[in-house]
Amino acid sequence: MFRHFLKTTFSNLKRNPVYSFINIAGLAVGLAAAMLILLHVVNEYSYDRFHKNRDRLVRVLFTFSGSMGSGFSNTITAAVGPTLWSEIPGIDHFVRFTWPSDGYMVRNDSVWQTDGLCYADSTFFDCFSFPVLEGDRKQLLRDPFTMVITRSLADAFFKEGNPIGQTVKIDGKYNVTITGIVADPPENSHIRYKALISFSTLYHEQGRYMDWNGGNQYITWLMLSPHYDQAKTDQLLPDLLRRHINDRLKQAGVQLNMVFEPMSDVYLYSRSGAEGNPFMLKILTSIALFVLLLACFNYANLSTARAMRRFRETGIRKMSGATGFSLIRFYMAEALLTTLIAWFIALILIELVQPWFNGLVGHDLGLWKSQVWWFVPASLLIVVLTASISGLYPSVFLARLKPADVLKGGFKPARNRFTLSNALLVIQFGLSASLMTATLIVGKQLDYGTGLSRGYNINNVVAVELTGEQSRKSYAEAKATFSQMAATVSVAAISEIPVDGVSQNGYNIQDYPQVKILNSIETDPDFFKVMKVPVIAGTDFEHSSQSHGVMINQKLAEEMGWMDADGQPVKGSDGNLSGGVGKVIVRDTIHRIIGITANFHHGTLYEAMSPLIIARKPYTGYNFLLIRAAEGQVGRVISEAGEVWQRLFPDEPFVAYPVTSIVEQGFRSERNLQLLLNAFAWLALFIAALGLAGLASYQTRQRQRGTGLRLILGASPSSLVLRDAFRFLKLVVLADVLVLPFIWWAMDAWLGGFVYRIPFPWWLTVPVLLVLLFLGLAAIIVQVVKTVSANPVDAIRYE
Repeated sequence: MFRHFLKTTFSNLKRNPVYSFINIAGLAVGLAAAMLILLHVVNEYSYDRFHKNRDRLVRVLFTFSGSMGSGFSNTITAAVGPTLWSEIPGIDHFVRFTWPSDGYMVRNDSVWQTDGLCYADSTFFDCFSFPVLEGDRKQLLRDPFTMVITRSLADAFFKEGNPIGQTVKIDGKYNVTITGIVADPPENSHIRYKALISFSTLYHEQGRYMDWNGGNQYITWLMLSPHYDQAKTDQLLPDLLRRHINDRLKQAGVQLNMVFEPMSDVYLYSRSGAEGNPFMLKILTSIALFVLLLACFNYANLSTARAMRRFRETGIRKMSGATGFSLIRFYMAEALLTTLIAWFIALILIELVQPWFNGLVGHDLGLWKSQVWWFVPASLLIVVLTASISGLYPSVFLARLKPADVLKGGFKPARNRFTLSNALLVIQFGLSASLMTATLIVGKQLDYGTGLSRGYNINNVVAVELTGEQSRKSYAEAKATFSQMAATVSVAAISEIPVDGVSQNGYNIQDYPQVKILNSIETDPDFFKVMKVPVIAGTDFEHSSQSHGVMINQKLAEEMGWMDADGQPVKGSDGNLSGGVGKVIVRDTIHRIIGITANFHHGTLYEAMSPLIIARKPYTGYNFLLIRAAEGQVGRVISEAGEVWQRLFPDEPFVAYPVTSIVEQGFRSERNLQLLLNAFAWLALFIAALGLAGLASYQTRQRQRGTGLRLILGASPSSLVLRDAFRFLKLVVLADVLVLPFIWWAMDAWLGGFVYRIPFPWWLTVPVLLVLLFLGLAAIIVQVVKTVSANPVDAIRYE
């Protein structure tokens, strides 16, 4: 029986090669797209689940409210963890570590740069389930100036010999001893590192803030005991915070509180800013469902169209005693076998496009990795569901045919069959229109964001990182040498690059009763030449003799009531029209405002313009040199600066890049979303076009007798083509109109995440509609022309 089924199925596939190819291709593309997205979505939801103690691990967040606004912060002070561990019952361990940072290691005469340098407490491996490959797990990171490295870093940096016991110099500051080798963090870990230095080392660095007040730059986790009592903690926390920090912050009008965030919330749902994007996952899941449904509907339409050539086979089976249920089972099994063939092809397609997809989502996903053991059974379940959805309608359709009708040579299809087919077509083109419109809107917003005036000119500006102690101390020498390069226009030193966010500090401002939190950067006088920031009042550092003079932006002057939104000074109570120039700001010492700059964006476009203070001579030194290159000479400047760097600082790595690349990096997730939407929109359009061709073939075949009669009675072929084309094109227009509210709702929600955004561009639905109309018209005309060009006598002959 099974052999007969296979023989019949493959015979039908070979007998109709075009239909078979289109059917299998549509299913394969739909399955490949759905399974690729499934891999990514499951990987995102699996983050941090490998930790054995994940249900007991919580991250400590500061919540703040008052003059600095309100919000959450996952970077807190170093003293919080030890204090909570000693004063709050039910905490087994605390662990502090820093975010991964760029750094370099020097051993003998070799320099190795890494982007995953962290400091961590010795309890790191007690709390987290990262495997230790070499070394004593209980002793790792206990002593100052010790370090553990990952296997990948050990293999790259220590190609010969055992790294254990070796000494390396970190960032040109101090020597540390390697005491262990650990496994690289898995792909689905939000905690990333390549080298861990003992946290106790930081207590030996000068200028480090390690108390409660200041130095909010450490991540703190707690491992709670099984008998931990949250209610008891809620009773103790207010007094603990009052004693350690809030009494000191009260005069500034600020109050801190604390919440414990479960590990399960950190990656996707953190209140302090999640790394993952649940909204994006919902979009991708919807896309996967859309594309898979398109493939199913496409199969249903094409199988129904092909059924017109199988009605005799069905009639003979029924005359031979086959029941309706047995026929449904037979045709459903045929759909399952076809879907399985498509599944094998989909696996090949996934392997081919995997590198491209991995680059977009930023993860190294793969079908055959140990952590995706679930993929084969899950994908087979998708195969069964796909076969059931796509094969049910044509199976029931064929099984319900009456033997007498089909054996006489034809039958008249019920009207509801056309209605269902038309509904499927509307859904197909509606989904395609949604994806295409979303792609255009994302591109429009990205063009707007990248083209938005930021208040300064970052074109042709190169950032050079001062990567070590020596380069920070000798920045003036490097600046002078860079200034002499032929392609250099000007050079400035700066603490942070004002493109994707800067530090914040508290300041006392004249005529303001509380401490005000301001964004702050420190730079030298040449900053305004390099970045071309206009000064709208007072003067800049180059033309001022005040050693403690500072500059502010127009936004701060507006908030203090010194200047209006048009940049015009507001008369004060003393009749002063200075706009703020001459006012006093205090932090550690007395600063006097010497000038006011026009507003410029020092954060991302997800953030509104905020008050900014620009000072000189940072406490911890400058971190970057900004070089303005002559027009089109960025590459030359980077090359020549690298040669200069090797002469000046041979033991420190040279890191330089165009500042525009930072802006592009800020839009990376949106760019990737655009590429994904674009790819899947074209896939959806391809599958929908196949479905339209199948439906056109089906319906024109059913009307071929009527078409033949009309031709004999004098109707012109062109009128018949236009008649059928107009009927189908109405469905395409209906699809576009029906999905417009959904597109508006979804994309307006996405655009709402931007402070600076475009209004919803409803007019973009017009070019999408035109593309769909053109594609639909082409698919329909091909089928209708074939019908009207045939001999009408053959069409009306009665067998």
